Amino acid sequence: MEFAARPRRGDAGYQGVEKRKENQGLRIQWEIAMRAGKRKALPDTPVGRLQERIEKAKASIRAKVEHPFKIIKNLFGMKKVSYRGLAKN
Repeated sequence: MEFAARPRRGDAGYQGVEKRKENQGLRIQWEIAMRAGKRKALPDTPVGRLQERIEKAKASIRAKVEHPFKIIKNLFGMKKVSYRGLAKN
């Protein structure tokens, strides 16, 4: 029985993930966000505006997923520390 490719989403840091050795042969449909500079350079045409809306939807999904992780990390004290007036370690 043939299964459809499972979609996997990632931010712009995952560019080229489908070319990595450990991902070869997997039936995964990668939906990776466009880099910011490339997105800003999109043409002001109907197709460009559509691509911009798609990228905005990807960013919205990412924000909804990342926010709970921030909350949990803050609860366990894993946030960045600022040193004011103290010597850094």
